[in-house]
Amino acid sequence: TVSEPIIVNVIDGPVSITGAFTIASKLNTTNYLQVNSTDNRTRVLVESCDAGTVWDINDIGNGFHKISNELADKAMESYNPIHGNDVTIYTSNNKDWQQWEIIDAGNGFYKIKGKFNPLYLTDVNGEANMAVADGSDSQLWVLEDVASSECTGTAPANARSVSDLELSDDGREEFTNGITIY
Repeated sequence: TVSEPIIVNVIDGPVSITGAFTIASKLNTTNYLQVNSTDNRTRVLVESCDAGTVWDINDIGNGFHKISNELADKAMESYNPIHGNDVTIYTSNNKDWQQWEIIDAGNGFYKIKGKFNPLYLTDVNGEANMAVADGSDSQLWVLEDVASSECTGTAPANARSVSDLELSDDGREEFTNGITIY
């Protein structure tokens, strides 16, 4: 007989993940890892939904992942192995400082640990930094499949769709920036 495959979910163990995700901080699950520029060495921030919040996570083997920002088409990295070091994006080069271990922490949360910089991705006052493991919620992350995430990374959370517009009697809406929609 052929048996069904068994998937073992090991708490505090590495996982294999591939896909497009938003990555929310457990401290405030409406704040996401994001970048606001496509330049190399742009700092990764933890802020409310905006463009630059979608990350492609790819299992590259041996328990590590490459995490790339879709807007910038650059990999997340932590080059300097010092506690408190910031996390940035840079053109993908497949170096150890662009490789990450994603660890299942249970209850839908993950820890993200650097390979070159074996510290943990940490939400520090709206900025992504590397820090020694401290067991705090600032080091726990929610990986949301972009298809089911409330934040799609393509527009600010307060953006309105055309169907949300309230047109005047003459069939138009004027905005303070001078744009008129008919």
